[in-house]
Amino acid sequence: AGGHVSVLTADEGALEWRTYSLGGRLVDNLELSIAPTENNTEAVIEKSDILTDALAVITLRKEIKSITRQVCRAVDDPSKEVELPVRILNQSTRLFSGDLVWTIPENSGWKIYPQQSAFSLSSGKAGVVNFRAVPTGTGGPAPELLADVQGVGYMRQQLVITPRKTATIPISELKMNPDGRFSDSIWKEAHELTGFNVMGGTDAPFHVIRYSAVAATNGLALGLRCEAKKPGNISTKAKRRDANVHHDESVEIFIDPDMRARDYMQFASNIRGVILDRSSRLGISWNPRWERGIRFGRTEDGLEYYNIEILIPYNSLGLPERPKLGDKWAMNITRNDYGIPIEGSDKTGLQVVQWAPTYGSNAHSGCYGVVTFVKPGKGGSGN
Repeated sequence: AGGHVSVLTADEGALEWRTYSLGGRLVDNLELSIAPTENNTEAVIEKSDILTDALAVITLRKEIKSITRQVCRAVDDPSKEVELPVRILNQSTRLFSGDLVWTIPENSGWKIYPQQSAFSLSSGKAGVVNFRAVPTGTGGPAPELLADVQGVGYMRQQLVITPRKTATIPISELKMNPDGRFSDSIWKEAHELTGFNVMGGTDAPFHVIRYSAVAATNGLALGLRCEAKKPGNISTKAKRRDANVHHDESVEIFIDPDMRARDYMQFASNIRGVILDRSSRLGISWNPRWERGIRFGRTEDGLEYYNIEILIPYNSLGLPERPKLGDKWAMNITRNDYGIPIEGSDKTGLQVVQWAPTYGSNAHSGCYGVVTFVKPGKGGSGN
């Protein structure tokens, strides 16, 4: 695809994410490598999650800068062989050739076959190099993929193969009114999704987060209770719909009803109720109908928190009706917690907490957890 990518930089090199037009096509959720030159800043597209569900996408233009990023593949059974397709796109005006090489640390938990593969692509062409990972059972350090492109540079990506998160969501015959109070009877039927960790690892979050879900008659009902110090005093920057809500204290819901690992929908709300919604296929201009309710509270023992209830009508997800028993969706939940104490400072920092680990980007939809819709009943919490 041709066209231009414009990048707005903020303090300390942080990026303000936007939807970019490439050759007349809208593409959302890009990961960018910024390569400074004498007169300008050139952006190299490395992955767009609407292009492929491959493990990694390497896009060749004028250069690839040396970067390190984890790539994630969630699998149902970590004891079995895993397919690892890597897609290469040549968007330059000349032929490129190089090698894809796996570095396998001693006592690694995986062997990769083949360990090395050469490639050659003419201008405007794309290709896929297929690898497979075979578990060794040792559980050691992860392999690392090196893309060495002649005359361009190289890129390293560390592989993470993780068991897929699973949970159940009951189908109820009740409605939900999202007011942040959790007062509707339907919440007695909801299942809790557990096992939240800090993005990129297995550390438990600093603040407690509880998350419940139930399929109501009027939409998918999601409820979160997030521990937070003085939530009523937390300031926010986003003031309008589709602004950078994730730069505030916020929660984000990612849903892929058909589990194609490349098309997903994102629903986010900051603590003041300002929302963001977008589709990986349609971009930020996608504005479906959904509701949220937020309420601050304190437990009897003094624990402060905020509740957020979210209701997403099924037709807003592109579905003609609510899910049936046994249906499965891919889903993830993220909390952007900006209330983390910084040692030696009166300021606070950010901790990104996820249900299903995606290791570096919420756009890695192939690593989302899987929820199965079931009859109401006890149990059913996620792992």
